[in-house]
Amino acid sequence: MRNGYYQLLNYINMTDTHDVFYYAALNILDHLEEIPNSSIVQVADLCYASTATISRLCRRLNYPSFNAFKQDIALTLADFDSGEKMHYPGEVMGELSKQSVTQLKEEYFQEIIKSLKYTYAHIRAQDIQEVVELIDQSSRVIFLGFNFTQMVSNQFQGTLAHDHKKVLGYTNEASQIELLKETQADDLIILTTITGNYFYRKPEATALIVKSPAKKVFITQETKHPSLQAATKYLHISSDENVSYIGKYSVLMIFEMLELFYTRLQEEKRKK
Repeated sequence: MRNGYYQLLNYINMTDTHDVFYYAALNILDHLEEIPNSSIVQVADLCYASTATISRLCRRLNYPSFNAFKQDIALTLADFDSGEKMHYPGEVMGELSKQSVTQLKEEYFQEIIKSLKYTYAHIRAQDIQEVVELIDQSSRVIFLGFNFTQMVSNQFQGTLAHDHKKVLGYTNEASQIELLKETQADDLIILTTITGNYFYRKPEATALIVKSPAKKVFITQETKHPSLQAATKYLHISSDENVSYIGKYSVLMIFEMLELFYTRLQEEKRKK
């Protein structure tokens, strides 16, 4: 999970106005390692801005407060410091400098194939079809996850919106929590968390998902968290021995299949 980087880079890359907020975001990105141990006054000084500007920037970055921003940055940096092998399986990692680029390419490619083959073998066409039927029957489809998985689901969200299906896909935790508090029985929650980190790092949101009367689809490599028992449908990606962010390729495949199967279902309905 590198949510802090995603939020900052998205803001910097998508804003058309190079104002005080833009330059503050650039400065923060350049000094990200200092943020978790800095006060809002120190960050404001670092950015040559006021504390009010930093507070507003945090809200523009989809954080409810400066402290929430700091916490997310701390998790982002921890992901880099201690979770590198979560991005590349152990077979690939080894000592990178001792491997040739040809070796790295081959080993990484084989890990992707292994992950996709596991997902292909363990998720049936009927499983995808059942999720599509849940989507079709719901009044709202609520996509949950960290920034990366929310971006992966964007194309499918667009297809659903084009078909006048109500879709919501917040990346901000506070917005997700407020939404979860008012979910109804005819809603569908689709939570995608590649390695299962959402269950462990978002306990408040996870508890609300479990408590929600909405139907639930979980797409993840996680196998042990008790919240999995609340799933209406559970799609397990990659193998138990290959828990890493390489599962993102399986997530992409699943969303492509969901869109394909959903389009097929709508065509069948139009022919009747």
